[in-house]
Amino acid sequence: MAFSPKQITQYQAEHLAELQGDVSDTAISYCLSLIPPFQSGDVIHDNACGSGAVTEAIMTTKPSEATVQIHATDINAQFVAGVESLAKAKNWPVTAAVMAAQELSFEDNTFTQSITSFAFHCLGDHLDFHEDDLRTALQGGGFEAGNISCTNTTAYLKVPPNGLKRWAQLAWSYLGHLPSGWSQGDEDHWDEAIDDIVEQLRSGEGIEAGDNGETIMR
Repeated sequence: MAFSPKQITQYQAEHLAELQGDVSDTAISYCLSLIPPFQSGDVIHDNACGSGAVTEAIMTTKPSEATVQIHATDINAQFVAGVESLAKAKNWPVTAAVMAAQELSFEDNTFTQSITSFAFHCLGDHLDFHEDDLRTALQGGGFEAGNISCTNTTAYLKVPPNGLKRWAQLAWSYLGHLPSGWSQGDEDHWDEAIDDIVEQLRSGEGIEAGDNGETIMR
């Protein structure tokens, strides 16, 4: 069994939402505004779905008359369970499955839209991801240069007053390990790492104190 520091926070689906705050919602809403509205018959892939932010954004903003089907997948079983619970509670037409983005089990030409958010940093082999994502999407546009555009927007994360240490603990638990995994040294110096993250957050570029004591990250 791989080594894991005793101080690590065992991840739950809601932790991702706590880490991202409104950042994911802002970015996802912006991106969805760039594509045509969803319509009846659409079969949508929420790839590397995480806590289900894309699924939730689609279901709460799509035209009410549009009947769609969403397939949410993620390699993390806890995230998938969280999306399943959300969909069941809301009675949404969503199926969720544990599945690596590089090894999708769907048939070719399955999805009218395939959306991947906030996962590229941890996908590993991007070529395998690209090939499988393209394979499962309906053909007819592709990634020719004339069909690709890049755009950006700005989002802000607000950490509650006295919440920086909690945020740093979650961030380090989730993102702190190297590709080779955790080490005993990580456990021995855990508190030092957390304190260093907090200090960097207090003094980093694009980070400022809000009027109510919160920390605002751009």
